[in-house]
Amino acid sequence: MLAHSAGAAMRWRRACAWLVLLMGTFAPLAAGAAALQISPIRLDLLPGQSAGSLTLRNRGTQPLNAQVRVFRWTQDAEGDRLEPAPALVASPPIVQISGEGEQLVRVVLTQPAAGNDEQTYRLLIDELPERRPQAQTGVTMQLRYSVPVFVNASTGAPPRLSAALRRDGGRTLLVVRNPEARHAQLADVSIEWSDGTRSPLTAGLLGYALGGATRAWPVADARAARARATAVAGPGQRCRG
Repeated sequence: MLAHSAGAAMRWRRACAWLVLLMGTFAPLAAGAAALQISPIRLDLLPGQSAGSLTLRNRGTQPLNAQVRVFRWTQDAEGDRLEPAPALVASPPIVQISGEGEQLVRVVLTQPAAGNDEQTYRLLIDELPERRPQAQTGVTMQLRYSVPVFVNASTGAPPRLSAALRRDGGRTLLVVRNPEARHAQLADVSIEWSDGTRSPLTAGLLGYALGGATRAWPVADARAARARATAVAGPGQRCRG
């Protein structure tokens, strides 16, 4: 299923992209051997389920403090949007975890989810800086984790997406549209060109396309400006042009 645009300024070039929909991989926004660890790395609340939980673990020997905030997660042409979400709360919102200890955090809907459509949230979990004596100097790095939460999560087949290459000024973008009401998680995406070669766009997680959203990612391969290709959305859904 291909998307088309007739505008002269934004030309569509069809591309062959394997959009592998992996439904359970995510990572903290900062890497390294972190003392704060979180599991699971995403929450799915199935229809009729009003609460879930995650565990914060302190792998270090010193106490640490963390803050848990909840945001409604949407997407527009500019990317992700986070807004306050009173319909979903985390308890407790502030935690202190002793060395090598752990803390259970509950995530609870304050009111039943309206309708059957999937609702999307993110938990932002920040490690809070410790208080240091004024004489103590140095750089301290705190981690932030971003955990996706899907309410009325679907257990069915992944959404059927559309994908295309689009020229936007001097850039080439891979544009992915999700017309369905549930999210897709994209990973291991590659572009297959008309000469039969394939260039990877990313190894591992590329990102999410929420229900009804259109996402775009830059394509660095120079062939994107001149080569013809065919768009593919989802494993086994190859469309030749």
